[in-house]
Amino acid sequence: MAWVLASSPEAKCRDGGEALRLAKKALAIKDYSITRNALAAAYAEIGDFDNAVEEQKAAITKLNPKWNKIYLKEWNDQLQSYEQGKPWRDHY
Repeated sequence: MAWVLASSPEAKCRDGGEALRLAKKALAIKDYSITRNALAAAYAEIGDFDNAVEEQKAAITKLNPKWNKIYLKEWNDQLQSYEQGKPWRDHY
């Protein structure tokens, strides 16, 4: 849910504060790469790009190599977006 609230292409569906709250709660339960990815998106959505970059780098570092084909390019694209001061919009 944090991912959708942070990255939805529909503005009416985004809520950065709630996305951040949910992503932090999920991270407290289990430190998964996908959780850090959602946390990065949430930080970017509220304009905290320093933390977005930090969390996106952590997500990439924690990514299980078997998932590289699926996630690595997009996650690097997200990192570049955050480094440029832009939030990420999912393309679903």
